[in-house]
Amino acid sequence: MPCFDFTDGIITFKENGKTCCLGYLLTLRGKVFDASMGEVDVTEEQADKHNKVFDSMIVKGLDTCAIGQGHTFYYKPDTKQVITWLGTVIGKTSVNAKQVTVIYNEKTFRGNLRKSDDSIFLKRTQ
Repeated sequence: MPCFDFTDGIITFKENGKTCCLGYLLTLRGKVFDASMGEVDVTEEQADKHNKVFDSMIVKGLDTCAIGQGHTFYYKPDTKQVITWLGTVIGKTSVNAKQVTVIYNEKTFRGNLRKSDDSIFLKRTQ
């Protein structure tokens, strides 16, 4: 198990000499889990703060996306919104047939809806 650092609320660790960041963390029955690492040795409070900071970093990362780059989010068909894992709304969303367009900070992102998926990859188009 790596040694975790909690600087600025985000949980990082060293791997092969590089600083890595945990992804979203899930708390279940008093234990905290990362999708890649399984159970991790952090408190529920640390996990909650990490998730909030991580969530805002994911959204802010869209500001630096070049055309063709993007990120995976979730689509809520009942509200026709694109959200993060924590439920943060990404931007103004429009839906046309099977394609979703999101305007975030004057940048346009598009993704294709699939019936079997609740996640959507948004790619910057302009």
